Amino acid sequence: MPSIGRATGPRLPPPAATPGRTQAATGAAAPSTTPPRRPTPGPPQGRWPTSKPIDASGTGATYGWPSFLRPPGICCCSGGWFSGKVVAVKRKISAKKLLLSPFTFLLFLVLPLAVVALRRAGQTEHTLDILLVNNGLLLCYLCARFILLLRRRPAPLRYDADLPPRRRFVEVPVPFPLLRERLEREGYRFDAAGRYAEKREIGFDGSLLAHAALILLLCFGMYDNLRQLDGTVLLGVGEPIKLYEKKAYGVLTEGLLASVRETGMQLQIRKQQLPSIEWPAGATDALLFSSENKELQQGVIAPGRPMRQDGFVINMNRLVYDAWVVVTTSKNLIVYSNFVKLLPVKGGAKAYSHYGEFADPSLDVSGKVWLDPSRKAIRVETTRAGKKIVDTELLLWGGNRKEQGGYVAKFEGLGQWSELHVTRHRHKWALAAGGAIALVGFLLRLLFRPKRVWIEKVENGTLLMKSGGQPLAPSP
Repeated sequence: MPSIGRATGPRLPPPAATPGRTQAATGAAAPSTTPPRRPTPGPPQGRWPTSKPIDASGTGATYGWPSFLRPPGICCCSGGWFSGKVVAVKRKISAKKLLLSPFTFLLFLVLPLAVVALRRAGQTEHTLDILLVNNGLLLCYLCARFILLLRRRPAPLRYDADLPPRRRFVEVPVPFPLLRERLEREGYRFDAAGRYAEKREIGFDGSLLAHAALILLLCFGMYDNLRQLDGTVLLGVGEPIKLYEKKAYGVLTEGLLASVRETGMQLQIRKQQLPSIEWPAGATDALLFSSENKELQQGVIAPGRPMRQDGFVINMNRLVYDAWVVVTTSKNLIVYSNFVKLLPVKGGAKAYSHYGEFADPSLDVSGKVWLDPSRKAIRVETTRAGKKIVDTELLLWGGNRKEQGGYVAKFEGLGQWSELHVTRHRHKWALAAGGAIALVGFLLRLLFRPKRVWIEKVENGTLLMKSGGQPLAPSP
């Protein structure tokens, strides 16, 4: 079926003649087995009928005039003044239609889903690069859509005149010129052929707003990703560490356009403060130097209270301890001897704020260690071959060695470290603003749908289809 909204091509055929009425082509009465019905009177001249209910496509649901114009589709009647027609339309696919189709967005879910599958399979190499490429392609796609929509905004007609794939037409017993005049009074603008019209609505501007916000969000997100610098440092009281050297970091992530040399700073810890009422998770007194040993700033770094310098942020994650635990037999045969990393935990044994575990499968030895930093005390539990051999408390000073059941537990040393997180400043405000503006744009697009009308002149009136918008109000 050709598009009714276009200026070229054959028009829809007129509705079939009703049995019992005169055939216009032959001038002879059509044979009928039923007595002729009295024709239903049409609407008054210049007025729109408002009271007669009509059947919405044979479902038994009736609406008052003009309920066939109600969104989201068109209701057609099965009796009275109107007759409904279902028209299937074959649409031509073009590059512009593919660009503006909402289903094209689904293509940009392929690579993220592939990354999820790769990570579940344990392959994390180059996954961030794949996501970066996907975001770049999405940014180009959104820019092309935004430019096309921006060019259409001042135009009288912002949408294509092509019919939707499958819609219902309603035959209205109103002359074509009168119906068009009525629609123009309602604010509809017709194309050159006079068979397609649309009305301005704020939803189009909402779509533009959403595209602009998504472009803003992607631009800042990709820039932050390319310039990303994210590293973790374990540092104790002592000499300064050079943050512009990779060997200073335990874990380091660099973007494609970033280098750790850009930091150009040295960090020194002067004092570590244990958890207290003022600092519930502990704190670190730090001093920043330039690469030329020039003092930049000093202050306290704590969780939620970072130190900022030249676009970089230094935050404290937590205080970490390394306890040197030694377990031997009474004959001084070593069962276990190594450092145990102790991390802050919630719960655990009473009066202990840090906890760690150790194991040596070669000797079938495992154990648990709890730490009370204020007293420099640890509690050690050691199991060998499924049997507990040590369960005691040791003090760093004044009681670091205890013998129990033929085994000796020793607390030889304690290292205290600040786990610091060094990152480049990210434009979180732009990401939050872009997300909020995009949400407003999407809501406007959903709440204010395109208002479009297709009309076609037929023998007994006008075929009309309306998509989106509210019903037309009756004439006074």
